[in-house]
Amino acid sequence: MMEKRPVELRSTLAVIYKTLGDMKAKRDWSMSYLKEFANSESDALTAALYDQIFPALSPDGRIDKTWVEDGLRVAARAWEMPELGKIEAETLYSNEFHPKAP
Repeated sequence: MMEKRPVELRSTLAVIYKTLGDMKAKRDWSMSYLKEFANSESDALTAALYDQIFPALSPDGRIDKTWVEDGLRVAARAWEMPELGKIEAETLYSNEFHPKAP
């Protein structure tokens, strides 16, 4: 899809990141939605997950190489798979289809 339909991919990504931006801006609505979506009975758990996940999300979809490198290092340690720490981060992502790319 990436090579054959880049316009559709950019459009899809733009919608996803607009939605995430709206969810960040409307915390109360997002909390209610996430609680129902996750079938959770705990306001505290939903709030903790929201407060830890949403601030860390890219506001516009652009991926930073250091985020991928950090994730690989954490995964290598957590799963005791040192080979993950040796993967070249730039082979795992692309900003070519970023919604605001020319």
